Amino acid sequence: MIKEINAGSGQSLPQNTYARSVDIIRKGYLLEEWRTIKYYHLDGTLETFDNYEVNRNGLVRRKDSRYIKYPELNGNTRYPTVGIKTNTGESVCRKIHVILASTFIGPRFPQYRIDHINRDPKDYRLENLRYLS
Repeated sequence: MIKEINAGSGQSLPQNTYARSVDIIRKGYLLEEWRTIKYYHLDGTLETFDNYEVNRNGLVRRKDSRYIKYPELNGNTRYPTVGIKTNTGESVCRKIHVILASTFIGPRFPQYRIDHINRDPKDYRLENLRYLS
């Protein structure tokens, strides 16, 4: 069971807790809503990643270990991506803003695009994303 610990509360964690986990717990990431990743491609096909979850801030983690996968900028894209494995074990890179919109907003029509409200492609938080025609 995960116990919420606020930074500066004076509460201590068990000695076997890793510093990385402490930081994540203190920021509340483990206490947020996590959903299994869905990814809608431009042609409308749905790809589900049963071994991974995403939260509203765009953090992606493995379900079994809760290991956080950090975003990368690959190739010529200006959008952060994350390397994950499909249900068949194939390694793929997927754009984080598409993961978030697909998982939390739902499918989009082919004529719609995902808009970053503040125009910053590196700000992939759910509150900054919407579908536009």
